[in-house]
Amino acid sequence: MGKPTYEELEAQVKQLAAERDAVVAENVMLKSGAAYFSYGSEHSFEWHNTQYDAVEAAEAAIDDYRGEACDGWSEEVDTVCWGVIMQSSTKIGERPRNEDDCCDPSIDTVCDYALLPNIETPATDYVIASLRAEGIEQRIASRNGAWNGTTKQAEEYAAQLRNQSEQVKGVQS
Repeated sequence: MGKPTYEELEAQVKQLAAERDAVVAENVMLKSGAAYFSYGSEHSFEWHNTQYDAVEAAEAAIDDYRGEACDGWSEEVDTVCWGVIMQSSTKIGERPRNEDDCCDPSIDTVCDYALLPNIETPATDYVIASLRAEGIEQRIASRNGAWNGTTKQAEEYAAQLRNQSEQVKGVQS
């Protein structure tokens, strides 16, 4: 394999810059959050679509405590907060009930729940999958083409990881 041409290097730099920009954009989105909440022990938990709405609700809860401050500051005000919701419980593994399930026979389906991210990160997933594939390729190269298995198996695995990263990447480039 010879040295890459200037045009090839330029194309690689442009591709890396585009991938970096996509990851940076995702990072901004992660920091801004997909959903927000406000909470106070006497004001319940509320979901909000914007940071502004969550702050407003938390400040309104504090204002309620201010209105009652004539007889001293309530300790419950310490529970007032707002934040970014990064994960929420999500139904997973829904399936028809079978005889091994210990539940009411009138229940037709059973499922489980898991905390899953609310925010998709396709550009980050793409970069991670690409790095994994490069790791396999570097492993092959470091062993002069030898691997615990065949080199062909390692190359196929790296190609599979890259293919997964391309699927995750979607239309980003």
